[in-house]
Amino acid sequence: MYLRIISGQVQPGKADELAARWKEYFGTRLPNVPGLLHTYFSVDRATDTIVSVSIWDREPEQARMQPLIDDFISQVSNLVSVPPQVAGYEVLAEI
Repeated sequence: MYLRIISGQVQPGKADELAARWKEYFGTRLPNVPGLLHTYFSVDRATDTIVSVSIWDREPEQARMQPLIDDFISQVSNLVSVPPQVAGYEVLAEI
């Protein structure tokens, strides 16, 4: 199993708008991506930090996912303070 974590900063007061746009954009695209189990979009309102976590049953295909991520980021650039960072991890243990 694998995790992909995308984190960044949202403009103050824009987290709900960004979450709605994330759900609209990825809600129609991610269900068709092989291997995706779940995905979440979260915010720490005190720091305006946003995090998207996706859980995969296999390593996500970078060539397939990166264009989606780049396209979404370009569409919401007015809502974010800092370009997001993308990190991937292999799950070694779970409870």
